[in-house]
Amino acid sequence: MINDQIKKELEKLGVYQEGIYEYHFGMEGTPKSLMLGSEYKLSLKDYILHPYPGFTLHENWNGGNPPPTTNIIYCIVRKLSGKMVFIEGKCDDGVAWSGWLPIKSVDILEVIK
Repeated sequence: MINDQIKKELEKLGVYQEGIYEYHFGMEGTPKSLMLGSEYKLSLKDYILHPYPGFTLHENWNGGNPPPTTNIIYCIVRKLSGKMVFIEGKCDDGVAWSGWLPIKSVDILEVIK
């Protein structure tokens, strides 16, 4: 159950959805709400696809397996852990990929299911 005051504020922003209990807001105030088992079309931030020197996300979280060089992923959210999300899916070029990403590094383009 979500707190009534929080619910009112989310309704003012026009983002409240029944059954969603976790909302993430980016720097621009754009909500990012990911639900387990839901399917999304996502866009990834450039630093995920082209990591800067010393960026260890893929080595530490994904066994050295970064997403293919594309920025559209059709995926299912399998796990949420703090500020990280584990997704399984296919990139727009058809290459399958699964791994952990920071929630702040994804933009939800479309909720598929």
